[in-house]
Amino acid sequence: MSGYYQLRFSANTDLTIGDEWYNWQALENLPACQVFQFPPASELRFRLSPVAEAGEFAIIEIPLQAALDTMLPQMRYQLNPYRWHRVKQQLSQGEIENPEMGYGYSGADLMDGRHRIVAMMRLMGMDRAPFAVHPDRAEAVRDHFARLALQA
Repeated sequence: MSGYYQLRFSANTDLTIGDEWYNWQALENLPACQVFQFPPASELRFRLSPVAEAGEFAIIEIPLQAALDTMLPQMRYQLNPYRWHRVKQQLSQGEIENPEMGYGYSGADLMDGRHRIVAMMRLMGMDRAPFAVHPDRAEAVRDHFARLALQA
């Protein structure tokens, strides 16, 4: 990753452009945040997204890295500066939407929340978080991550 992209990504400039994406390839490659201060992870409050509020969702605590690992490796750290800034701002205010996990033919599948997951891991040192899961998929998602925990 060139120095230009490091600076561009962390500088929070021109945030009206939402079509840029950078692949950081690994958590440790992401620059530290020099703009916001974050509360202790234990004080972070979670809320359902407006879409999830419309229905009933189960809340399941899931290891963040395991959730991120449901994505293709080349997509895990592909981040957008606008979304990254918005997530950092929300985390600094102590409240964030639950990431959302689904379940399909290939197993558990991260539906929404990649930027939140990466930010919670990188900026707050978190390793677990509560995920919103459709009630029809909740048992399958719990079983999926329980099997992964047994294999570890």
